[in-house]
Amino acid sequence: WWYDISKKTSGLVTMKSTETFEGVVPGGVLVEETGTKHNSLVQIPLPKGKPKTLLSYSPTIYLSAVTGPDGVVTIEQSTKTLVDYVAYSKPGHLVKLDAQTGVSISCHSLSTTAVGCTIVKGGTVSYAARFNLTGKHPFVRKVGTGYPYPSVVVTPNVTAWYTCSNKGCPLYRVPVAGKTLKTYPMPIVANVVSVGDLLYFSPSNNTTSGGGLFSMLDTAGVPTHIVSGNRSPLDASSIAVGTTSIAWIDNGHSGLGVWTRSLRVAGSK
Repeated sequence: WWYDISKKTSGLVTMKSTETFEGVVPGGVLVEETGTKHNSLVQIPLPKGKPKTLLSYSPTIYLSAVTGPDGVVTIEQSTKTLVDYVAYSKPGHLVKLDAQTGVSISCHSLSTTAVGCTIVKGGTVSYAARFNLTGKHPFVRKVGTGYPYPSVVVTPNVTAWYTCSNKGCPLYRVPVAGKTLKTYPMPIVANVVSVGDLLYFSPSNNTTSGGGLFSMLDTAGVPTHIVSGNRSPLDASSIAVGTTSIAWIDNGHSGLGVWTRSLRVAGSK
């Protein structure tokens, strides 16, 4: 199902058995089409239009794709991990962004100028990476050792990443023009995306009026609370019962609180 915000129109896309949805592209969707001789990344205009093949490759290659406003970044996991960029306006023309051995690379944030990726070496050491779409002057910074790995977001002005733990999700930002590291304390389990020079995030486990959607200029220090989300259903987990009390975790507040209640009250047995 698709919906065009500007035209306020919607419809359904019927996928072939040989097609896999890869992402949204301007005016349409990107699918991977599998075949016996080769696979292809195909741009399909909506609601109707002539499909355009952006890239063809061997069916033995495992390829993942990240769509952006002007093109697609592909990640090939083989003997080497290859990161390439192909513009919608130049089908078949690959720009080499990175090639490494012994690493795992995942990319999720693609702007008009760069792509943000997470690099993990040896299964433990993680790095935040920014690959410019020109193929020049990459930014790579060691983040930590062990899980969880960072999620990387890029804008034209900064490279940002965050790693969540039971203490929160601090957001780190480094300006493209410098190396100064700025930190902003994000709420626990925040999902961050970038649109232009804005960062948007939503504390997914905050059911109070302090939850909802926030925006922040990529170089600013204080976010703007756009809207409060509806309170999500209260959900308790990890329930433990003792001889005199009961304990549980629930999502009634920002973060995950541990709650206890005495069983020695009127009416208890």
